[in-house]
Amino acid sequence: MENLQAVNIDTVAIVGSISLEGAGNAQLSAVLARHQENWPRRSVDKLGLYEVEGVRHYLALDIAEERRAKANLIRFNLESHPFSSAEAVRAATRARQKRQFTEIQSILADLGRLSVRSRHHAHISWRFPAGAKRPIVSLPLLTIQNPEAPFSEISGVRLRKTGGDSATSVIIDLLSDHSLAVTAMFPLTGVKISDTLLDTAIQRGGQLIGDFVLDSDNLA
Repeated sequence: MENLQAVNIDTVAIVGSISLEGAGNAQLSAVLARHQENWPRRSVDKLGLYEVEGVRHYLALDIAEERRAKANLIRFNLESHPFSSAEAVRAATRARQKRQFTEIQSILADLGRLSVRSRHHAHISWRFPAGAKRPIVSLPLLTIQNPEAPFSEISGVRLRKTGGDSATSVIIDLLSDHSLAVTAMFPLTGVKISDTLLDTAIQRGGQLIGDFVLDSDNLA
């Protein structure tokens, strides 16, 4: 698992669905029932804790059957974010969450071995310290000198590519402390559920924003 703090990621989330149609349905139900008692009446809801390079992270997994008529889908949500080392966690809670992290990894690995159809998109948020990165467009885009105006500047920009049934977006915002907030939302095409799903999303997200957010010394 990636150390999110080291790559300036605040949060990474994958939202999607798994189709209940097809040959893998029985195997899918068996896997989820093995990991969650009373599935599908009771959803998979796990909160794990893992540490990388001394940084603690939460990893949350939520899998639930879509109960709308004729939906034939299972909702899938996977999210991770680092949290402060100063945040108090009881020893018993930490031990339980570490066990749940192992279980989440096992669930993802088991799902990855199945022949099921799934669709996902990723939502990743970065916050780069002041001076570490520069966007390809100068920010703020516009400074408004009129003190009577409701706003004093346009500090961000949204880049979007549409096509098919999903869109790719990169939002870049210069914050008041001159740090750079960057958000990417994009489909995870051709990617199966697995225990490396988050790492794959982070790699693709980094490649996506790399054309728009550069190291400061890479710009003249």
